[in-house]
Amino acid sequence: MNRLTVVLLVITILFSCEAPHRNPLDPKNPAYGYARVSGVVRTVSLPVEPVAQTVVYWQSGSEPTLTDQQGIFELLLPTDRDGWLEFSHRDFHSDSVFVNWPANKEFKVDVYLNALPWLDSLAVYSVVLNRFPSFQKEQLIIESRINDRDNDIDSVRAIFYGETQGYHLPYNTTEKSFRREFSIFDLGVIVLEERVGQPVQIGVTDIFSNFYIVGQGRLVRVIHDEVIFISPAADTTTGPRPTLVWQRFEPGFSFHYNVEIYTNEVAPQLVWAHRGLAMDQTTFTVDSELPDGSYFWVIWAVDTFGNRTRSKPAAFNVQGGI
Repeated sequence: MNRLTVVLLVITILFSCEAPHRNPLDPKNPAYGYARVSGVVRTVSLPVEPVAQTVVYWQSGSEPTLTDQQGIFELLLPTDRDGWLEFSHRDFHSDSVFVNWPANKEFKVDVYLNALPWLDSLAVYSVVLNRFPSFQKEQLIIESRINDRDNDIDSVRAIFYGETQGYHLPYNTTEKSFRREFSIFDLGVIVLEERVGQPVQIGVTDIFSNFYIVGQGRLVRVIHDEVIFISPAADTTTGPRPTLVWQRFEPGFSFHYNVEIYTNEVAPQLVWAHRGLAMDQTTFTVDSELPDGSYFWVIWAVDTFGNRTRSKPAAFNVQGGI
């Protein structure tokens, strides 16, 4: 054994001795200037799952690290002072943990991240209802579908351009969406065209009072042109499968027709409908028999953005054998 080997062996024995811990790279050495923080990042929602690719970093500017596929991370950090350990992921609400270094300079933590809500779909469209003698009722419809894996949405708002508070969108259990119909009086405008082209943001507040803008849309147009019915009308009598006839509608943009038949009573009931008729179509024969009674029908023109105009109602009667 040469002299150099002996010297190295002695140094190794001295520094590896349990007491005292003089190895400058030994975390148990009081002079050791670093500490180790490790842990696991998981989802709040059940079933609990690891969150891979979470960015973990020390507030004072150390090199960040990423969690692995099991959500595990480890960092070697300076311990000159206590501070915050930050966690960030594009699909989750950012979180942080205060680190108060213990004497053994080992800090372990489990973190559970709250998923961000995200916008699945958004429709912003106008509705114009034509009524006798020459009255038009204008409405703005906002309907949004929002996904949240943690199921902790408290409220949803539509925020119009230049406004801050926004309008509450109630949850529609039938459509499973956050939906509201606005009149021009609700919106504080004289005509609905004042809202055309203005961005509408969808804001979500969760039960922890976190607020997120999940997306935006805008109203493209208001269709004031009216589809004109021809027959049946004026309380004429038809057979149980009437042929509906209307004038060709030529607004200058792509659209389709929807036709509907209602009972003619104080509280009308929808009894028949057909949707998606071609824009060059001007007739359609009802494909199921209507019972004897009094009815009215309407026809809608709906553009590719969902904006729509509805004809005035046309009344007719059904009598079997005709």
